[in-house]
Amino acid sequence: MRPSDRPTGELRIAYVLNQFPSPSETFILREMAHLDRRGVHILPCALARPDPTAPVHPDAERFLPRVIYRPAATSLEPLRDWLRVCLRWPKGGASGTILALAHSLRRPGYAREMTLALAAASHFAQSLRGRGVHHIHAHFGSLPATVGLVMAEISGLSFSLSLHARDVFTGESILLRQKLLESDFATTCTKFARDRLLSTQPATVHGRLHLVRHGLDITEFTREHRPATEPIIAMVGRLVEKKGHRVLLRAVQMLRRRRGSLMVAIAGDGPLRSELESLAESLGISALVNFCGTLPAEQVQELLAASRVLAVPSVVAADGDRDGLPNVILEAAAIGTPVVASDICGIPEFVANRETGLLVPPEEPRRLADALATILDDPAAAQSMARAARRRVVAEYDVSRNVESLEALFRETVARRLEERRAESPERRPGDPHTEKTDEQG
Repeated sequence: MRPSDRPTGELRIAYVLNQFPSPSETFILREMAHLDRRGVHILPCALARPDPTAPVHPDAERFLPRVIYRPAATSLEPLRDWLRVCLRWPKGGASGTILALAHSLRRPGYAREMTLALAAASHFAQSLRGRGVHHIHAHFGSLPATVGLVMAEISGLSFSLSLHARDVFTGESILLRQKLLESDFATTCTKFARDRLLSTQPATVHGRLHLVRHGLDITEFTREHRPATEPIIAMVGRLVEKKGHRVLLRAVQMLRRRRGSLMVAIAGDGPLRSELESLAESLGISALVNFCGTLPAEQVQELLAASRVLAVPSVVAADGDRDGLPNVILEAAAIGTPVVASDICGIPEFVANRETGLLVPPEEPRRLADALATILDDPAAAQSMARAARRRVVAEYDVSRNVESLEALFRETVARRLEERRAESPERRPGDPHTEKTDEQG
């Protein structure tokens, strides 16, 4: 399709998300904010409310009045929404219900997720009625994509999904093949994840898989890298197994024996916090390690600017979960902070060893300690790699350029669906969720 054939007016896209806002998913927020500025009106449909004590990113403020939250499963609201959907759109309501029931009966282990998805999809479809939504997009191939699949079945709208890491490499994404077959397109943020899907999914979906990298607005990263006098090693990420905090703590114990003063700042929170604090104490390094908790984006930038090095010791978790390309690597590169990271998954797509950072094998504390020592002991070489990393961020990970690719996919999909609908029925059909608008929208 030629660019001139794409709809040029405002698109309205329903974004199905696990949680909104989410401190650990600022990459989705950046994408939403830049799409919104380009005339793609994003309507977030969130499956969970945020922790009320967590910091809210400034970009999230504009979306808060638009967010639709899934009601509590224990309330009567999901049942009322389902009944309204079946009455309003009998064909779509029946089709979505049959889809959920059929998979629940075929695979009883799927019953809970399919029931939750039907309830959430009914609520979102009912709540979005009259808002002129053109398309449904789900972030993550797990429950959000299940909800998006059922929403598309109910509404007849086009559907797409973005896949990341855990949803590709673990078994949590039920019906992934069907989701890909039913989607108009799917994106991955790393070549590593796309290659995995190309090797595991049927050839019929290969043409729908697109690489759309995450990106940064480089103008937001104005702080200069000015490390503190006392060397600080920073680590940023949720306190979960795949991030490799245990490896870092053991590497710091080894590094302490070789060097004088040293500090470690770990930003993030999660289920492993107590275990990691106990490990630091047992290794005799608790005085060196500061567990900072979840920090606002501004404070993460301050931490990176003050640190000598960012450590990203990612591992493959016992359940197969793993990182793609952690966004904090891009953020560190934008600021000019050197990076030491595991040679795993999508990380080498950005970190080229001894060019834009140092790579080490995962699960090897001694090799990690050696690499951190190299950065700390040779500031000139470290800064040379950091400058090269920043050039790569600017050239390949600019959020505006990457969002433009996603917008083109949205516009092509919506235009194609509109053409198909005109061919099927040139007259507007009463009650059709595609064309129905409020009086306010005209």
